[in-house]
Amino acid sequence: MHDTDHLMDEGMRSFLTARRESYMSERRRDVGDDEYNPSRAQWNAIFESEWRVIEERIRGGANIGPTATALEAAYGEDYIDRVAAEALDEEIRLVSSEFLTVTTDDGTVTLPYVHYEDFISLSNQGIFRLDQFLLDRQRRWEKKVVSELATYGYQRIGLGTIDGEVVIQFGRAPL
Repeated sequence: MHDTDHLMDEGMRSFLTARRESYMSERRRDVGDDEYNPSRAQWNAIFESEWRVIEERIRGGANIGPTATALEAAYGEDYIDRVAAEALDEEIRLVSSEFLTVTTDDGTVTLPYVHYEDFISLSNQGIFRLDQFLLDRQRRWEKKVVSELATYGYQRIGLGTIDGEVVIQFGRAPL
């Protein structure tokens, strides 16, 4: 390994360390102490998962492979937008299919079961696309959860129980 390679590796490590610390602090601030402190391990696991994706993209490098100009010249001006849209659609499809589908105890509703933290994380990444779902609000106050999900364009449809635990049914609010 050349000295410059070592310096670049060390520089990348320092850069990633600083970015990670900044990202983790920002996410904790976004969630708020009232939500974060009672479930630190759970939130940290979510933040770590998000960070791994970000780090992978940073390490992938923006200057590797053909330039955007060369790709657009070869495949059309909207090539990069089309590829990005296809990749996002695939990521959304994968995320949507990972939720467990459950039926309420009374058998009246069968929908994907989403944890509050997953909803917030995926919505903030812009990849949460379910139209209806059952939400595990965990120990949060229902009124606060309903109000927060309304900011993402969802409305409370009703309540149900799964294994005796109360869940909230949400759907996209009409435009």
